Order: sequence, then C-alpha cells, then structure tokens
Amino acid sequence: SLRLPPPTVTRTVAVVMSGLAGGGIVDHRRALTAWAEQRGAVLEPGPDGAARLHVSDGSVRVRFDGDRIVGISTGRGDESAATDGAVADQPDAADPQAVTPAAEQPPSPEQEPRRGWLSRLLGR
Repeated sequence: SLRLPPPTVTRTVAVVMSGLAGGGIVDHRRALTAWAEQRGAVLEPGPDGAARLHVSDGSVRVRFDGDRIVGISTGRGDESAATDGAVADQPDAADPQAVTPAAEQPPSPEQEPRRGWLSRLLGR
C-alpha cells in the first residue's frame, strides 16, 4: 500500500500555490477543505473568514475573499513568512514578510533548474 507522509507547512503551501497557478479551481475554499480532509490536516475556520490548517510541523493560515484564496501565511514556532500577491495587494499586519508567489517571480540563475540538451534544443 502507498501511504503518504503527514502534510508539512512547506508541502501544504506548495500544493495550494500549485492549485492556484494551475487555474480551473472555481471554489478555492471547497478545494482546500477537500484536500485537508483527504490528507488528515485539521482545518479550523477563523472568525475573520480566514482558515488555519494545522499540519505536522506548524500551521498555514489561508485568507479568502469570498471563495477565492487571497493570501497565505505560515508559522512554525517562532518562524513566520507570508505569501501574498496572487490576487491580493496587502499582507496581514501580523505577517512580518511578504513575498510574491513563485509562479509570478522569474527564477534567478541560481534557482533555474538545469536543462538537458534535448530541452535546450526544443526550447523548453
């Protein structure tokens, strides 16, 4: 049998951002709820319309505008970072750092994956 490891903060943010970048998801809140149920993450709705996902190594706070995700912030103990910008301009006042999602940032030369000769030849 194939058993997935418990979800982590890093993996949860990657999955959410991948879902947003891929498009096609109409109701982000419903998709996040389904993912949390399938992965065994505890999803706790907040009074401000945001939700907090409790995963194995911390938590991920997801802010919504209606049923669309507008911001993600993470917390692991003392460490905290935010990812806003996919559809929102303002980070949370409590979040010390805001960054643009990876899908919108051009990769730096150090971050760009090495491409094989066939990929370079085909321009991919």
